[in-house]
Amino acid sequence: MKYRWPLSPLSEVLAERTERPDPVDLASGVIRIVSKIGFNDGIIRLRSEGDTRTGMILIRPGDLVVSGINAIKGAIAIYDSNATQPIAATIHYSSYIPKKEKVDARYLWWLLRSNTFREILNEYLPRGIKTELKAKRFLPVPVPFPSLEEQRRIVARTEALAAKIEEARELRKKAVEELGALLDAMSYAVFRNPRNPNKTVGDIANVTKLAGFEYTKYFTNAPPGTVKVVRAGNVRNNGLDLSNAMTIPKEISDALPRSQLKPEDVIMTFIGAKIGDVTYIRHDHPCLHCGPNVAKLTPNEQVSHLYLVKVLQSYLVQNQIKEITKSTAQPNLSMKTIRQLKVPVPPLSTQSRIVAYLDNLQAKMDALKRLQSETAAELDALLPSILDKAFKGELA
Repeated sequence: MKYRWPLSPLSEVLAERTERPDPVDLASGVIRIVSKIGFNDGIIRLRSEGDTRTGMILIRPGDLVVSGINAIKGAIAIYDSNATQPIAATIHYSSYIPKKEKVDARYLWWLLRSNTFREILNEYLPRGIKTELKAKRFLPVPVPFPSLEEQRRIVARTEALAAKIEEARELRKKAVEELGALLDAMSYAVFRNPRNPNKTVGDIANVTKLAGFEYTKYFTNAPPGTVKVVRAGNVRNNGLDLSNAMTIPKEISDALPRSQLKPEDVIMTFIGAKIGDVTYIRHDHPCLHCGPNVAKLTPNEQVSHLYLVKVLQSYLVQNQIKEITKSTAQPNLSMKTIRQLKVPVPPLSTQSRIVAYLDNLQAKMDALKRLQSETAAELDALLPSILDKAFKGELA
């Protein structure tokens, strides 16, 4: 690979720090210990405790810190030059003193975390980093060094562009959050129509849960003729994920008709972190059985199953669930509580229009989120491209 500037070994601009921390200072917490270095941000995280059973190295303010195990993944940091105390790390790290008259530490930080440096490592360490990247292998590696003035220009330009990329990421994240909030608000407005009479869930659906029965001894590895059991972990607001569903023999399911799931049954999780997730059984679903922590709601003639799902997923009902469970350590809804949840029940023709309206909104939101996801991938690829240009001398 050709570079615009001559290559020089890292040993010309870095010196390994060989000091060791005082064990008393470590034990007392005067010197804190590195827990890890972030792969994406290169930020040092420190441990909350000082206990250690391995050898330690000392790191002073302004040092370049390299993880011998994860350097290739970006675990390289500069310890804050304004810090008032040194820190320590295990011998799986190395600490280097930048020679300020030859190198800008920030230039090194960006360079060593770039694809350019990974390519250089692959070229000069052809067998790869199969063991830790210690000083004896790290310091001889040649890298491109322009003048100190050019290094600083590259750093300033790179960091300005990186800031703009991060700003774009934050705007994208905010836009996704606002899309979700907008859908919630529009859904809330639809269901809050005062012309729609309020009823309880118990008025419009038969609510049941799994009869007291021990399933686990019947769980199998899905041989022919078995029935999948829908548990809380299988329920998603946008459908069922049956990829890891447990199964029971069909004869066991047949003996418990009360817990069998039929097309157009609505199911809701009623305990744990996924409490309140709601979906329905499609006509093309295989034979299913209602498992632990899932309530079965069979709508009556007053309400369509699609409308029941939408209203139960709405902020109007989810807020009721949140208020009911906010003071409990383990969120939990009884069948009685589910039956008492208040929902608006317009005529069936209006229900159909509401479902169509919300489906249309959701489709538009999903399309926007897909576009946002694509832009996120483009943003992720942008900084490596900038760094590649920077260290090949092509960054204007």
